[in-house]
Amino acid sequence: MINEQFLETIPRYGIGGLVGKFFKSVKKVVKKVAPIVGGGIGFMIGGAAGAGIGAGIGGLVAGQKPEKALQTAMLGYGIGSVAATWGPLSNTQEQDLDLQVQWVWGINIMY
Repeated sequence: MINEQFLETIPRYGIGGLVGKFFKSVKKVVKKVAPIVGGGIGFMIGGAAGAGIGAGIGGLVAGQKPEKALQTAMLGYGIGSVAATWGPLSNTQEQDLDLQVQWVWGINIMY
């Protein structure tokens, strides 16, 4: 059946209190992962420069001051530059790149 303790907490905290707590925890998570996710998405779209831009925008979304967001962007660019030399897409020969893109994405996007 229904937990009586839960029913007793509803009037005290209200449904709004439960929803408010949920959104506060989501906000905390977004603030922590926004620079990382922004850098990752930026790297997928634009390589090292995209990683820098994405990390900087993610830092601003996370509430960083512009100076700190610029540092985050520079760090994202640096990590993106290193990441571009490693991994399955590090070889720039067209035939090898085509096979590696198929492996990464599961589809052939090269013609």
